[in-house]
Amino acid sequence: YSGILEEVMVHHAYLAVSLLGTPERVVAGAPTTGWVEHPEEDQAWMTLDYGSATVHAFATFAVDDMSNAPWTFIVKILGTRGTATLDWRTAIFNRPLGTLSTAIVPYEESYRNELLAFDEAINNGGRIISPIRDAAIAAQITQAANESRASGRFVTLTTEE
Repeated sequence: YSGILEEVMVHHAYLAVSLLGTPERVVAGAPTTGWVEHPEEDQAWMTLDYGSATVHAFATFAVDDMSNAPWTFIVKILGTRGTATLDWRTAIFNRPLGTLSTAIVPYEESYRNELLAFDEAINNGGRIISPIRDAAIAAQITQAANESRASGRFVTLTTEE
């Protein structure tokens, strides 16, 4: 598998696109990986610049963050009219689940809610919450983040809304 930018942070990008649309610029970075046999990054951060709002995102495979404000998965949106944060610590249970040391309810519910929204969209004529175009933009953001990480520079997105 690839590193955390592609495996996890594409979800950060997708959430940001669904809330704010396409950012103007992306900058990203990652420390030297701690893995011995896998060359990909195990921690990364990216900032999405919307001009009037900024999205700061971080994710890690390297360690579990058991603090009261974990950065294991977090999306923070800072804008001129408010702030929003999404993380996995909203509800957590002390029961192992798969490869996770604890049960992270928002993570589990994200799959359930995704399937319910898909079912509603195809079976009940429901509104499509997020078009496939959003997924394409999230992939472009991830690609820009990888370019930024490699070059150490902002990458301007050329996607049109």
